[in-house]
Amino acid sequence: MRHYRPLVEQLERRELLAFNLTISLAASAGVNSSTNTATDTVTFTAVANGANLSIASINAALAAKNSVVISSGSTGSQAGNISTSGFTAQVLNNLDGESLTIQTGSGTGLVGDINLSGLRLAKSGTLEIQADRSVALSNVFFADKMTIIAAGGSISMPSGGELRGKELALTAHDTIGAGGLALHTSVESLTTDSSAGNGTQILSEANALGALNLNAGTGEIHLDVSAGA
Repeated sequence: MRHYRPLVEQLERRELLAFNLTISLAASAGVNSSTNTATDTVTFTAVANGANLSIASINAALAAKNSVVISSGSTGSQAGNISTSGFTAQVLNNLDGESLTIQTGSGTGLVGDINLSGLRLAKSGTLEIQADRSVALSNVFFADKMTIIAAGGSISMPSGGELRGKELALTAHDTIGAGGLALHTSVESLTTDSSAGNGTQILSEANALGALNLNAGTGEIHLDVSAGA
């Protein structure tokens, strides 16, 4: 009797990663859009290398009475970072109550950094920035309500700028403000949390604060306030 040994072939390993995504004035490419009519939300998702989302596409979705979600997706072979390019400041033509969410995707090997410049909502609304690692911002950002999350890293403004609005919430695993450079804000209500990694906070607030809630765990907090408390 002959005995046969079964042959076991190793399957090809495929890791699912996100795509890098650029937000610019150029035409959109490598991005899919989907609309949830129940929530009036348009989601733009990166689906190819060299993915680019145009400011015109974002404004068109906002003008059609939708909130907008931007994601670097869950497929691909890149780090899933999101950045702006080709402008230092851009006003987004939202209607009252609409929101803009910019979030990194998911997948094995995801880095998930977000690097943005000068996004401003034209009318009352919410701006949410959600990075799996770090957030780096430059120039002036404006929204009535802003939420910025750096789940695995820091929030910084290495080239300067200011976060302006009514309510601002900052959450980071590591530092808020980095390299000795303060994060400049001008808001009525400021909430921060870097307790997950006991990260240092360096903040400079220009407005008359009506509400303040800061938590750095065992980390240090350095806050300069021009007016209010």
